[in-house]
Amino acid sequence: MSAPPDPDLAAPKDPAADRPRSVLGASFWAMIAFGLICVLAGAGIWSLAPRLLPQRPAGPPEGPRPAPAAAPLGDRTQSR
Repeated sequence: MSAPPDPDLAAPKDPAADRPRSVLGASFWAMIAFGLICVLAGAGIWSLAPRLLPQRPAGPPEGPRPAPAAAPLGDRTQSR
């Protein structure tokens, strides 16, 4: 007497039983929903931020700043 064949090693009886998984499964739709929620959250922040976070008051107006003075050439060569 021989032992019955292992069901994992035996060939499947119906080739349709081992069909590939669906591409549009539950994880695909979950990621689509997550992306849509992120886009809607970004649009909500964009539209509500000016109302919730008021702009800072402008400081006093500043005049033109003078250019910084360059160091004399003699000081630059002696520092090496």
